[in-house]
Amino acid sequence: MTVINRGPFPWAAGSYAVAVRWAYADGFTFRRQEEGHVRTPIAPPQLGLAFTKTLAPGESRKVPLDVRLPDRDGRYIAIFTVVRLGGQTPTYLDSGVVSRTEDIAAAVVTVHGGRLVPLDLTKQFDTDGISTEDAPADGDLDGKGGTLPGEWFAPDRFGLNRSLTADPKRMPPPITYPSGYYSEITSTSARGAGFRYGSTAKGAKNALSAKGQPIPVSRDRYYALHVAALSTEGTAPLKLTFKYADGTTEDRTIKVADWLAPETQEAIAIGAPRKRTPQGDMGQPTAIHHYVVPVSVGKPLASITLGSAPNVKVFALTLER
Repeated sequence: MTVINRGPFPWAAGSYAVAVRWAYADGFTFRRQEEGHVRTPIAPPQLGLAFTKTLAPGESRKVPLDVRLPDRDGRYIAIFTVVRLGGQTPTYLDSGVVSRTEDIAAAVVTVHGGRLVPLDLTKQFDTDGISTEDAPADGDLDGKGGTLPGEWFAPDRFGLNRSLTADPKRMPPPITYPSGYYSEITSTSARGAGFRYGSTAKGAKNALSAKGQPIPVSRDRYYALHVAALSTEGTAPLKLTFKYADGTTEDRTIKVADWLAPETQEAIAIGAPRKRTPQGDMGQPTAIHHYVVPVSVGKPLASITLGSAPNVKVFALTLER
């Protein structure tokens, strides 16, 4: 990349370098605590080699920077800046007043085929749980006409997460949205995971009721299953049966929180500040909760079977390898 010293003082050789830090598609930057959980060791930011020659005011120079990409699927923002070395931590030159468009550079990076394997639930969706402001009576999540507000829900159709091409022959895979999308969640281990959601179009099904149905998976070794789900009638248990390639099975049970429960220390996949009804919006927070279920990594997983819990609605499932 080309670096230009637009300041009044020279950048001494050996004292400055280029750095890159990462943010999720909703703008939240990677946090130091995520390094161990997300298995993506790129927080704190990556530093390039120190400049070998002094860069005088007004002078420009091309410098290399090796970048390690996040290893989980999704769309990210790479933020490039110049840092001053020395002391225990480097000083970012963009940490003060940013007055020029060139003070930082940003690039959108989309990762596919990483550690996450989102499962396609499209054919199993049986519930329309999302409605938009212009069609508040569309959908019924709780049997009483209540729905999640579509404007808070992925997938985005604009901005950073819009489709980057209109050519159907070159369409990339659907976007994987980070857990806690547009929300500050407390669980850093969940934040690095992501989900692919169903359509929010009028009449589209975008959730499934847990009725004992099997969920096919690509046979592989995984160590976790991420579940984006909610309950419409209080906290409800959901049984998950993992069947492995050797014929053995393993049962796991999670307690799925109510969609109207206030946010707690647990992670949420998507949250909204209100509930939608055919009569209008109610100022009651809603949430799709995020649960991390361990899988035996020592043997290939063949299928997942949901237990019978009709009040539990599953919006997305993602395996992690």
